[in-house]
Amino acid sequence: MANQSYCRNCGTPNSPDAKFCANCGARTAPSAVPSPFRQQPPYSPREPRNIFGLSRKMVAAGIVVGMVLLTLGCVALVATTTTTSPTATPAAAQATANSPPVAAPSMTDQLDTSFRNQGFVIVTPFTETKNQYGNLVYSGTIDDGDNVLQQYQHKLTIEVVSDRSNALARFNAYKTAAINSGDYEPNTVNDTGWWHGWSEQTVSTWYSTKDVVININEPGAVVTFSRVFVTPVDVYGITWDTYTISIDYATHK
Repeated sequence: MANQSYCRNCGTPNSPDAKFCANCGARTAPSAVPSPFRQQPPYSPREPRNIFGLSRKMVAAGIVVGMVLLTLGCVALVATTTTTSPTATPAAAQATANSPPVAAPSMTDQLDTSFRNQGFVIVTPFTETKNQYGNLVYSGTIDDGDNVLQQYQHKLTIEVVSDRSNALARFNAYKTAAINSGDYEPNTVNDTGWWHGWSEQTVSTWYSTKDVVININEPGAVVTFSRVFVTPVDVYGITWDTYTISIDYATHK
């Protein structure tokens, strides 16, 4: 009979679930029941375990390489962040947008620069004032350069006027003051009148130790100061959009 157990004492066959032999009464041995689980072989330290099909040595080496690569990546990121210029914050960008534009040089600075570039020495820098007639007046004092035959110091005045009538009135006032001045000899005044094509009126008391030259300049012209025995000097680069009266009181040095 299948699955019978035999008595180890007398050899009599017994049913599988019998606990004692039916012949001699001896205790029967339990039948072997197959185990559903497969017994694993005992662990041997000489056989390395595998992780995901890889040996422990290969996994350890991979971890080391990964740590090195991570370290190098962090160093490169820090270096890039250090050398890259910082991005402007919204507040900084707004401050830049609201910053005032760079102001153009003032007329006084332009006059100083123009005469200095033409070889004059600035004794008193130009200043801007407004007279009783509401006209802007620019005043300054300059010395002739070393290459000029007759060395003069020039007290210069440029008055900006509104129109031709105002220009003629102010011109005549300066001319009267020049004639009445006892400091400038001889007290003779030469009028050139209004020129055709280029309107200008001039008075002068040249060829003395103290001279005065007065001009009316039309709009769109540069101011011209005529020095004795030398070429007239223009205030280069400065064009006036209205009438100007230019006065040069020159004292021979």
